[in-house]
Amino acid sequence: MRSFALWLAALIVAEAATVVDFAGQRRELPALSAADLADADVVILGEGAPWRARSTERGLWLVDGSWLPVQSLEAEAQPDRLRVASPLGTLSLPLDLVLGWGEDLPAGDGDAVQLAGGLLSGRVLGIVEGQLRFGTALDPEAITVPLPAVRAARLAQPLRPASGLRVHAVLHPERPPLALVPVGDGWALAAAPEIQVRTAPLGSLPLRVEGGRRVYLSELEPEEVREEGAFGVVWPYQRDRGLHGEALRLGGQLFRRGLAVHSAARLGWRLGERYAALRALIGISETVAPEGDCLVRIEGDGRVLWAGRLRGEAAPQALDLPLAGVQRLLLVVELGERYDIGDHVLLADAYLVRR
Repeated sequence: MRSFALWLAALIVAEAATVVDFAGQRRELPALSAADLADADVVILGEGAPWRARSTERGLWLVDGSWLPVQSLEAEAQPDRLRVASPLGTLSLPLDLVLGWGEDLPAGDGDAVQLAGGLLSGRVLGIVEGQLRFGTALDPEAITVPLPAVRAARLAQPLRPASGLRVHAVLHPERPPLALVPVGDGWALAAAPEIQVRTAPLGSLPLRVEGGRRVYLSELEPEEVREEGAFGVVWPYQRDRGLHGEALRLGGQLFRRGLAVHSAARLGWRLGERYAALRALIGISETVAPEGDCLVRIEGDGRVLWAGRLRGEAAPQALDLPLAGVQRLLLVVELGERYDIGDHVLLADAYLVRR
């Protein structure tokens, strides 16, 4: 923890840091201590205009949910590896670290590549000698596509959020931040600590400290999942994305973390009295509003902590629920007046605060 604090403080470049703690208090600090980091919600470094990626910048998504702007992308000589030029340096990334690339990730499930002639669905088999190998259900033989011809790609790999104390740098207002950890004499990708990055462009960016007291609910594996839907149609809950795989949008905002749950469903987590509070914004996803009508309640050890009726045309509600002494957290989403039509419930930016 102490080494983490020293490396984060090194980015300040002789300027004070503004720390926003979990109580919402802002403090100006000449330096950062381990205790400051453990309790911090947001650390803001520098006062100048932050560097930002252009809105049309191509990007690359990593398996921990991070987004990295890229200036060019090509195949390495080594199979299944990408060479990516970015504002944070030229990085060599293994393919199993990548969720996709392009101006946007192609929508849908499964692997897909966007070519000049359209979207090709199937399975990415690897990259060899500058060619992306791709298999489809219609062709038993793998086809090869020159990597420069791939405008965008999606690899259906599971999200693997980074764990431990880390910082998130917001490189684009509508893209996920980049998760970093201190390694040696510099900084590295939290998804792959062996890959270091240049930190010069980060000096004036707002940095969010995570992994101290903030634990996202989407990082925890539920011990109970019961999903019934209506008329035999079940929509499995999603972590850090909507029920169609889209970005989480609620109340006019874009969120990178959260849960999407469809009625009727029950999700339960074993907390073990480790947390002081649950905070989130809850409502019906903007992707289906004004549809949606369902009953939702949140329980702690069988006691109702919050209950309400969510409607697609209503504004989302902020939750700040005390969890002191709670062993088990339960989320219940029930059918409303129109069965399950549009019942895309989002718990946006849902996180637990460690005690």
